[in-house]
Amino acid sequence: MKFREVAPNSASEEWKDIKLNIGGSHSTLQDIKVQRQAAGFCYKNDEFIRNRFIYWRTCDDIVLELSENSLDVNLKNKNLRLTFEESPILAVNISETHDNVVILVTTISNIHRFQFIHPRRNIGSNGEQNENSIFNSISQESVKDPSSFYTISNLLAQNVPHSAACYLSPTSEDAYFAVAHTNHLLLFQMNCFSGHTGVIELKNFQILPKIFSNFTDAIRGKSNVNDSNYVTSMVFDTIGGENVLYALYRDNNIRMWSTRTGQCLFTMNIVRDNDERRSQGTQNNILKKSTTTSTLCVFLSYGNGSEFQLFKPTWDGGSTFTIVPVNLVTAPQYDLVDFELTDEKLWGLWCNSEGDMHISAYVFKPVSEECWRTAILEGISGKRRTVEAEMDAKHIYCSNIFRPGKFQATTISKALMMFSRSTNYSDAFTPMHILKERVCQAIDSEIQNEMKMHDLSEDEYIEVAINNWEKFYSCCEQYHIAAHQPVGIFILDSLDAICVIKTSLISFLRPCDIIENMLLSGSCPSNFSIDDMLKDDLNCLIQTLYYLENNLSIDVKLEISNNLFKLKMPHAIISDLISQIRNEEDFDVSIPRELINDVAKRLRPIKDIQSAMSVILNLLRLDRNNFSDDEFNDDLSIFQKQLFSGNYGSSLVSETVRQISSSRFAMCRNLLIAQNILIDGFLLNCNETEIIRSKNIPETILFLQSYYVMVWIGEDAFAQPQAKSNLIGFNMQGGYSQSSSLLQLFVRNKGLDVALKLYFNNDQMDDDGDDFEIENFWSKNLLTIASFIERFIWAISGRFIFGEWLATTNQHLLIEEYVRLLHDWCEYNSCSRQFILALSFLETGEAHKAYDMFIESAKGALTEPFLQQYIGITDMKSTSEILAQYYLKVMRLFEKYEVYDCVISIAEVAIGTAEKDNSQLAMFQSIIFNNHMHLKHYEEAYHSLIHNVEMSRRKDCLRQLVIMLFQEKRFDILINFPYNNLEQDLQNIVETRARSMQIENNEHYNFLYSYHIKTNNMKRAAIVMYEKALRYLYEGNTVEALQQRYNSLLACYNALSLVDVAYRWLAKPVIEDPKTEEDADEMMESESPTQIEVIEIKDIQKELLVAESLLCIAKSKDLKLIMKMGPKELIILLSNQRFYTTALKLAKGYKLSLAPIFESLTLACLKSSNIEFNDNLDWLNQNNLGDLSLTVSCSEMSWIYLKKLLEDEDKENEYCREVVRHILANQAFIPQWLLDIYKKNKPSELLYLYLQYGRLDEAAELAIDFVRAFLGYGSEIFGFNTYIAKTHPSFPVNTIDLLLYQLKAHGEKDQTCRDNYKLLKETINEYLKTANTMTLESMVAI
Repeated sequence: MKFREVAPNSASEEWKDIKLNIGGSHSTLQDIKVQRQAAGFCYKNDEFIRNRFIYWRTCDDIVLELSENSLDVNLKNKNLRLTFEESPILAVNISETHDNVVILVTTISNIHRFQFIHPRRNIGSNGEQNENSIFNSISQESVKDPSSFYTISNLLAQNVPHSAACYLSPTSEDAYFAVAHTNHLLLFQMNCFSGHTGVIELKNFQILPKIFSNFTDAIRGKSNVNDSNYVTSMVFDTIGGENVLYALYRDNNIRMWSTRTGQCLFTMNIVRDNDERRSQGTQNNILKKSTTTSTLCVFLSYGNGSEFQLFKPTWDGGSTFTIVPVNLVTAPQYDLVDFELTDEKLWGLWCNSEGDMHISAYVFKPVSEECWRTAILEGISGKRRTVEAEMDAKHIYCSNIFRPGKFQATTISKALMMFSRSTNYSDAFTPMHILKERVCQAIDSEIQNEMKMHDLSEDEYIEVAINNWEKFYSCCEQYHIAAHQPVGIFILDSLDAICVIKTSLISFLRPCDIIENMLLSGSCPSNFSIDDMLKDDLNCLIQTLYYLENNLSIDVKLEISNNLFKLKMPHAIISDLISQIRNEEDFDVSIPRELINDVAKRLRPIKDIQSAMSVILNLLRLDRNNFSDDEFNDDLSIFQKQLFSGNYGSSLVSETVRQISSSRFAMCRNLLIAQNILIDGFLLNCNETEIIRSKNIPETILFLQSYYVMVWIGEDAFAQPQAKSNLIGFNMQGGYSQSSSLLQLFVRNKGLDVALKLYFNNDQMDDDGDDFEIENFWSKNLLTIASFIERFIWAISGRFIFGEWLATTNQHLLIEEYVRLLHDWCEYNSCSRQFILALSFLETGEAHKAYDMFIESAKGALTEPFLQQYIGITDMKSTSEILAQYYLKVMRLFEKYEVYDCVISIAEVAIGTAEKDNSQLAMFQSIIFNNHMHLKHYEEAYHSLIHNVEMSRRKDCLRQLVIMLFQEKRFDILINFPYNNLEQDLQNIVETRARSMQIENNEHYNFLYSYHIKTNNMKRAAIVMYEKALRYLYEGNTVEALQQRYNSLLACYNALSLVDVAYRWLAKPVIEDPKTEEDADEMMESESPTQIEVIEIKDIQKELLVAESLLCIAKSKDLKLIMKMGPKELIILLSNQRFYTTALKLAKGYKLSLAPIFESLTLACLKSSNIEFNDNLDWLNQNNLGDLSLTVSCSEMSWIYLKKLLEDEDKENEYCREVVRHILANQAFIPQWLLDIYKKNKPSELLYLYLQYGRLDEAAELAIDFVRAFLGYGSEIFGFNTYIAKTHPSFPVNTIDLLLYQLKAHGEKDQTCRDNYKLLKETINEYLKTANTMTLESMVAI
């Protein structure tokens, strides 16, 4: 099995820096350099911890970088950088106990023990791992604990150690540090509880005399007498309960030292007899131990080659320890950088003479296949075309440089500093968009500087721009290569995986799947079960495809991909690339003739090529097994859900899927090229040609297009962060979300979750899903989960998991591109893709495009699972029912985005497809109505409700129409509808709403009044307005309500007046008076039926008069009080408020006396004549005096108004007495016109009033004139037609006698009274004389 490197995407992360300067540095002046080291530690998988590890590397000799990572969770504060000032690092060891993680560090001056809390102790109650790293709590103070370090430089004097090893005992009680310098090997034992440190020197006591030892070394060609004491490499282990140190010396001896006694337990020379005279190579010999067993591995470097020797330490159960050789492996002819050993493999990191790094593994079993197998490392330089002069260099290079996952931000920042020769761009956490601006500014500035120095033409300017961009791109590549330079490897024991530690990041080696194995190795796997003869043909075909992959130019590969992106048919693409050569035409991109001939030559020996192709195509097929719905519904535990759920884990899975998809796409591409070469070269017989043309080529084309879309999802489709999106997994840089590949987001948000359900449901682990020590755990879970995700994004599959998720991402450009790439050739889920494209159009405001897509995707509701699940098909059987449900869902989507015109169109389509007896037909018609209402298409809404097949829905729609038009106050539209057979429903709806709503601002009564007037139903109109007035009476308590009541009564009166006299009545509406709610119980107890009260027009007129009267006085009085008054009280109150015209109407309407009115009016006139009260005469205006003639003064106007009322209303002069009486009572003078009226009608009464109020002068004058009138002098003034002789009017004898008495009585003091008395007496005497004479004459005549 081949292995392939996979590098998870990782953003720049912050480091916690801690500096240690605890003294003990060497005083030597020599420049101490130590070899750069890197390794790691993997936690043991258990029920709490999984896929968690720590890697470390040294930088600049004194810096130790530690990083804890997990594939399952995102750890916080996980990076720690320790700087041991002036003390280069020699060895690092990381171990775990049940409660702690212990890191041991050996420098040339000190030994350190750092202890951290084990993650197991921070597991939550629900089994969820804590997100804080073990490095979260470390501080500058905690590392200075005296019990955690020990200074060793004091013991070494001027000797500088060159090698070291450290080890934590299995009991966790002691930490061992072995430090070697030129002639000494010291062992330090630090107690982990107290920090007490002891030291012993490990010495080798030689038995042979020194001369023989030197003689032996001389025979072996060694001249350095200290080789036997010079340790080159060391490693600790525990065997037989004894903690031992294995030391490899320069003289090729391995010694086993006891850490307890300091004695050498065993010595062994590892040089074989035939290697005695082989010279030492340029590399140091290295001793390491297997990560899983006690097996030792020694790397021996010779001048003519290198080798690995494996040894097995043994213990006889007593005091005897031995080291037994078990294997020897010849090393490749490269320089060894690092190596690791497991039970099954020997891993090596190598560097060739050109500086290129590669990793290879030596597999021990089976023996027949033991060999070095090189892992496939990711290429550092990406594929890109040369920028031509007609291209936009800035756009092309920016697309390549800032392509997500291409270069890290730190790489671009360093390249920018190098290019601009400035240190202003050293911030590694600058967001990409800001970094892009800085790069463009720097390059534009450089171009401008060159333009200032030379006068450049346009072509020269383009060339300068390309050169500068290429220069910057080269800088990026250089730093990128440096950052990706491997410095070490280590085994993730619990995961059966290899981690490659690089200068700035890490990567992993994963096993390849079968197609990758074939494409990358050029052969069929040995364990592939197939017929031997067919296997030879398959091997030959695979070798040909492998040859094609390695010899096709980048331009050809890009040309094929670009044409696939343009939706050109694959068969036509390959045919064009081949036919261009055969036609000897000159094209920029084509497949070389030599390559075509070589491929044809390699294909000729294959006997059954069609079967071999079928085998490969079958392996390329991803939809061999379908998933059941139950597998997607099972719930997982929190621990199961966390598998690969961290950023590292999900990125690892997505990168694996991307690599596999890319390899499978390349396999399909190469296979299609081979097929075309076979067909065009006539290398097959007719039957084989026809089979390949009709079966294999179409299948290959289908797979090629499918895998291209998968490659596009993983490599070319980059999602941009959206404000409304809830996606997680975007790469973070400087606190900003950066664009990420669509595949990465799918894996992070949904793909991994669904794949884990399938993984745990398919018995990939034990019954509980907790088999953490399973063999090849990494191989089984990573590739299996990746295969599930591949099937999710596999276009020609019945499942639509990827498309369903894509529809929720708000990545509208990518959705449109995804649908476009599959539209012309992929029939699987075609309607579902159109549906998600329609959703995208709908969200971006392109509703009419969405409408077209929804209509086209309707047929998929019958066949495609996604649409069936979306619309919720349960027991629907008929096609019309399914389509109706689909259209209903679509209409809801349009309603959500308020695209009501499209809802109407969809509903019309649904009606067209529905059967006549479909129960949902009325619902669709109602939907059309509702959306016309949303669009305020009221006439269309009316027509749609008229045609509704369900009467109940028709009434409901009419109710909605009425409500909407009332809200919009479009009564003109509502009143003009014909309402065929719905007139009574309309009335009932409006009446119900009128009665259910508060009377204030209730337009329903007005509409009903207008509607009945329009239909010439005057009596109904009157009833409506009377009900409105009645409600205002019961519910209104404001002036506005009173005014509305008055208006309503007036409208009622007018309407009822137009009805025939015999029908001018109405039944009083039954409306509960809320003011009498306290009597409700009594009313309910009485079981007598409600009597109908008939209201005649005269009653309405009376109510109208009362309402008018209340309106006049409502502004100045408490309305609640005056509402309870009767007509008499209102007349008095109106008179007091000087609303005489209104009071007069009310009195006449109720046939009440007008006396209060005239009394009040008289007082008002008197006040108007008084200068003191003549300022406020506004009451004149409120009594409709416009028809009176204008005079000079308002006082005269008031008297004229009084005169007019008396003339109009006092026909029998019954109110003149009251007027005069009030005038006299107020000691005013009676106007002449009133005197004339009174003299003419009731002079005797006037005389009596004068006398009653003590007006003797006016009484005497009136009496004299009255008596003279009897004598025929001025008789017309008193209404006498002739003088007394003929008319014989009654003479006020008593009144005159009383007047004479009063005048005589007051004459004693008043001369005027004496004169009046005398004159009246004389006039009376004259009257009596004349009367006697006339009496006698009449008697004589008789």
